[in-house]
Amino acid sequence: MHHTLTRTDRINLALVVGTFVFGLIVDQHGGLAGQLAVSAWSWGVMFRLLRTSPREWRLPFWVCLCWATFGGVLLSVGG
Repeated sequence: MHHTLTRTDRINLALVVGTFVFGLIVDQHGGLAGQLAVSAWSWGVMFRLLRTSPREWRLPFWVCLCWATFGGVLLSVGG
């Protein structure tokens, strides 16, 4: 089955990829201010995904967010 990406799909994909690529760099080298900025940006991207994506994708997004948060807390406590 062939699926053509809509403009919204392309924007969301670019936001997610950009958040991973640039977010990791800023998080690593930006100190506390960079980490806070990446966190705020990531939450904004998450809420955009929830608002613009099909209903059936919303639960997987929440599961991903919870899993990432759990991992972040676990790694920060362990390190």
